[in-house]
Amino acid sequence: MKNKVKSILNKLRDFYGAHPIRRTIVTIVLTALVILLVYFLPAFGLRAAPVPEVQVAHSEVGPEIPVGEAVTVAQQGGRTLTLDTRELVFTLTDDASGKTWVSALPGAKEGKDKALMQISYLGEDNTLQQWNTYDNCVAFGTYKLYEIPNGVRVEMNVNEGESTEFFEYLPQRIPTARYEEFLVPTLEKLAEEGAISESDFKKYERALKMVYKKNNAENCYVLTTSGAPSISASSQLIAMTKLVGYSRDMLIEDCAAYGTVPDFHEPAQFDIVLEAALDGGDLVVRLPGDEMKTGNDFYQLYRMAVLPSLGSEAYDKDGDGFFLVPDGAGALMRFNTYTATVPEYVRPFLDNDYYSDYYYKSEYGQELMTPVFGILKGGETPDQGLMGIIEQGVETANMHVTLASTSGSGANRAYVSFDVMDYTRVKIYGAYSDNNATYLSSSGHIVADYTLRYRPYAEGVTYFDLAMDYRDYLANKTGRAVEPPKGPTVYLEAMGAVTLVHRFLGIPYDSVASMTTYEDLSAIAQDLPANEGITIQYDGGYNGGYLSGLNDGARLVGQNGNGQALEKAKADLEEKGIDLFWQVNLSRVYKNGRSYIPYLHALRDFSNEAAEIYSYNSATNMLNGRWDPIRPYTRVSPKYLPYLAERFMADAGADAKVAIGDLAHDMFVDYRYHAVIDPVEAGLLVRQALEKMTGPLALRDPASDLAPLGQWAVDVSRRSSEYASFYATVPFRQLCLSGLTQIAGEDVNLSSRDLRYSLLQAAELGTSVKFTVTGQNPYVLKSSHFEYLFAVYYPDWKDEILEAAAATEALRQEIGGRAIVNHRMLNPEVFETTYEGGVRIIANYSCEPYESESGTAEAGGWLLVKEGGSL
Repeated sequence: MKNKVKSILNKLRDFYGAHPIRRTIVTIVLTALVILLVYFLPAFGLRAAPVPEVQVAHSEVGPEIPVGEAVTVAQQGGRTLTLDTRELVFTLTDDASGKTWVSALPGAKEGKDKALMQISYLGEDNTLQQWNTYDNCVAFGTYKLYEIPNGVRVEMNVNEGESTEFFEYLPQRIPTARYEEFLVPTLEKLAEEGAISESDFKKYERALKMVYKKNNAENCYVLTTSGAPSISASSQLIAMTKLVGYSRDMLIEDCAAYGTVPDFHEPAQFDIVLEAALDGGDLVVRLPGDEMKTGNDFYQLYRMAVLPSLGSEAYDKDGDGFFLVPDGAGALMRFNTYTATVPEYVRPFLDNDYYSDYYYKSEYGQELMTPVFGILKGGETPDQGLMGIIEQGVETANMHVTLASTSGSGANRAYVSFDVMDYTRVKIYGAYSDNNATYLSSSGHIVADYTLRYRPYAEGVTYFDLAMDYRDYLANKTGRAVEPPKGPTVYLEAMGAVTLVHRFLGIPYDSVASMTTYEDLSAIAQDLPANEGITIQYDGGYNGGYLSGLNDGARLVGQNGNGQALEKAKADLEEKGIDLFWQVNLSRVYKNGRSYIPYLHALRDFSNEAAEIYSYNSATNMLNGRWDPIRPYTRVSPKYLPYLAERFMADAGADAKVAIGDLAHDMFVDYRYHAVIDPVEAGLLVRQALEKMTGPLALRDPASDLAPLGQWAVDVSRRSSEYASFYATVPFRQLCLSGLTQIAGEDVNLSSRDLRYSLLQAAELGTSVKFTVTGQNPYVLKSSHFEYLFAVYYPDWKDEILEAAAATEALRQEIGGRAIVNHRMLNPEVFETTYEGGVRIIANYSCEPYESESGTAEAGGWLLVKEGGSL
């Protein structure tokens, strides 16, 4: 061993002695590598959680059901589910009333109106095709039925049937020997044996003579047309090849004799399993993602629309009804109101296509954050309804609504589709390039237990009934008890440490400043009334401020004040009964550093680049890019989120009150080549991270199924996207969450609406009034990342905040601790809420007074009505 070491040292000595320049270069390079390794060593300590395996349930499969007449496949909860085994049409019947919900459009004649599913698939040639399971499965009889507990399993082979391409059966030139010694003699023999009739023999013989002509020079029979023969001649000759046994091998051999190769069409086919069962009277439809197979790797399944005609209605001038869609707060779309400018409403849930087009600002103002839709039939007082709940797979789901026109065309439908593959065409020269050269980038097949629950209503039903049922469903699913709402209050978001760009001799550098110090918090607390249930969210408290680095801990920012000032602020807030939540965007990284290298740790988009999120230019709706004064951020890959949550809580304390700005709202994936984390897997990782946040949480604009994990749902809008075909906006989302979490609306002082608008929501729904404030004058924020905070100086808003506190306290005296027992629309801008104990509030969002039997609700105001009179 000593000799080896001595030998190595001698070689190094000889090298350094003979090569002084190389010696210097090697020394510099090695030193630099060592320094870099030491500097970035913390980055290798960022631990990735195992990507969870998506669990797909598998039903116990019983005997095969023969295809014949309609059969009853389940009876439960006062409902009966039957299946027409020849047409594959489900009928769900309410036993008491006899009302039905059918999976086919009433009076349907076309296959697409009777199909259980519509599917879209993508070929390697970049063509997107669409089929339906009636024309491409039922018509061919390529399905089997099996019993499962309380339901049926439908195994479908969805395919295009036999090819009708002439050149996949016969060549352009048939060798004379094949024609005269095989085709014609075999046909004659079949006729002699009676296998085909004399008329059929003459038909095939005539078709052969018409389509092929003998060419003695080439010793073959040549096609008389430049392309394929007529459709009738082609179909006759294709049928003839099957009768005589002219095989594909013969075709290849005959083509090769004349130097050609047959062009066989790539046939597409997919194996898809659909299970339908009754569960407590609800129809539950499952599509096990691990049982979806393609019969040809040339094609990949992309989208599946499930029961697209369930509950649908053809145009009927006397018919009436509404669709409820979860756009923003919620919106109603009236039957038979087709609008040519927006022929179909198609939106992804949770903005799940964000990384396909994040280079451009969304044209919609609100997202679909609640995995529910509804069908209400019967006009203003619906007497029949259906609610669809996406139980699993919402991360890839899309909402579809089509409306019939007054001319009698089309049908009224609402349904959900699932994308079983994410893909986009990436521009090679950049998203904004004029060069349209692209390549296809995809996630591959996404495995999930795609599940939809359909809840039928056979009696009077409103959007309020759907909201209450979904709220109870959420409570049961999450284990969160429904409690009487505490009533409205004031929610303040105080901006603490921010990063500003200063210059020294023209050279820019970052400087951290506090816009609301701990002393400012104490001063604000002194102004606020006691025992009002007021909550303050403090932004920019950790890890370098609001524009933070990696949140792998909870390191306080010194610019906000010292420990003594912090303890005094906490004491002052506690004395007034004010809750303090510390804000963090766990996934967002504005400042790279030793612990975080975007190349290794950032979420990647379809182009395999770290997704860098800038603000949008309002003139072009495109990202501002590197000229943007608003600093961009990257998102940590979802596999690191559970570890970051664990580290953060270890520093902040297990019972710390934390305001999460991103996890419950943002869309997470990672399209890193060969290591994709798809949306369903990412959703499981996000839930793991949130569950590690053990203290009370305030969640910004959360997905409704995640909202019960928090004590607060903040920045929840009362608006919809105001789509052209919307009839009215309703607060469906707020009603769903009432009693499961406290809700705060959007900022009063950063909105075009005034305080009255937020107080209207407080009266109508018990939601809290929100302000964003700073203790220091925000003039220093001009031309910075925070220039949107133009009207947040606390002294300027003190009077309105105190007014809001007084108004919400007065409302709490009337509606605090009272559950909402009814909510109805009096007209598209006036709503009546009934609270426990008979308290009613008529909220008037219109510009005109509203006259009711109980009194007048002024424009932009509300009327509070108690038992025995109004106030």
